[in-house]
Amino acid sequence: MNPDFWNERFTEPEPVYGTDPNVFLASQAERFRPNGQVLCLGEGEGRNAVWLASKGMHVTAVDYAEAAVERTRKLAQSRNVEVATVCADLSVYEMPAATYDGIVSIFVHLPEQLRQAVHRRALTSLRPEGAFVAEYFSREQLAFGTGGPKNPAVLYTVDGLRSDFESKTSRIDLLEQVEVELQEGRYHQGRASVIRVVVSRVG
Repeated sequence: MNPDFWNERFTEPEPVYGTDPNVFLASQAERFRPNGQVLCLGEGEGRNAVWLASKGMHVTAVDYAEAAVERTRKLAQSRNVEVATVCADLSVYEMPAATYDGIVSIFVHLPEQLRQAVHRRALTSLRPEGAFVAEYFSREQLAFGTGGPKNPAVLYTVDGLRSDFESKTSRIDLLEQVEVELQEGRYHQGRASVIRVVVSRVG
């Protein structure tokens, strides 16, 4: 995976996806244990990590673009919160087992095999009753043109995500494809087709 595209995007003058948290994540944050450990994957400019930290979570934000990590640090500083940052590629990033009360993945689009591997590692990295919360663009998003990848191979389906998360040690609490109105900076604007996911670790 090549971070050059994202390093260029994240050096644009203004935060490209805004500084407010993702609406779906904000609606699900009560699933995380108060003062819990939360990992944000592919966190970009830090809007979700910083918001979670402002709610008392101990947050680690991972992204493979150095410009994204730097923006996360600056946003955290401006909001007077602490966020641990890691510059790492998810294809090689090791998630410690049974460590997190919550793992967040907002619009992190990966090739199928890597997506499956990251989701498996995420489930293993959750503590019992920890929650994985995600929002992704569906393949139908191509018809909307309001954000996200243009390559259908890295857009997701409900069936594909269900296959990722069905196991004896997980419980799918929510898995739905819906249309929403996005207002997230200049690159996520307008009607969009997304898939929302909440999975809990049960064993």
